[in-house]
Amino acid sequence: MTIVGGIGTLYGGIIGAALILLAHAGLTDLAKVHWIFERWMIFFGAVYILAVMFFPQGIAGTIRQWRRRRGKSLTSEKV
Repeated sequence: MTIVGGIGTLYGGIIGAALILLAHAGLTDLAKVHWIFERWMIFFGAVYILAVMFFPQGIAGTIRQWRRRRGKSLTSEKV
């Protein structure tokens, strides 16, 4: 959960836990709708792998990085 949310912050673990619980609940509900989602663990693993690939610093770390970049671009425009 911390890997998805982000290491080094308290809210990173909370974000990761919330996303994993939401994904678990959503995929198990989809299993009732369509037969292919009966293998929801495969989809869950794919979501987990994609999150780690696209957010290598976790979601909280990526948001922090975006905010720093945006802050730097805003200060350079003011000069």
